[in-house]
Amino acid sequence: MDGVSLGDKTPQAEDPIYLKALYHALPMNYVTVTKLQNKLEGEASQSSVRKLIDKMIKDGYVEAKGSRRLGKRVIHSNQTEKKPMEVKKALDFDAMKARAKEAEPEPMSIDGKA
Repeated sequence: MDGVSLGDKTPQAEDPIYLKALYHALPMNYVTVTKLQNKLEGEASQSSVRKLIDKMIKDGYVEAKGSRRLGKRVIHSNQTEKKPMEVKKALDFDAMKARAKEAEPEPMSIDGKA
């Protein structure tokens, strides 16, 4: 099975929720679970937001240590300055695909009923 565990629920790099979380977190100076969950407007649970922040730490966007009150510090570098634009393009593309799929007419049956 190529070393892939089916039971692993960690967020993938292409995961739309992860991309949205990156889009909202990178402009911040400090990110907390509560702030990010509010920005995601309830699309992710508290535990999944923690996993998203852990993935950001692993990817180098957020520092591993943080202040309990302020949250974890977002690392601002050339890479993190470019990433929100890439993420926005990816999210816009995903939104366009979803809108196009919704706009497709339903196939009609032979007797003319939907």
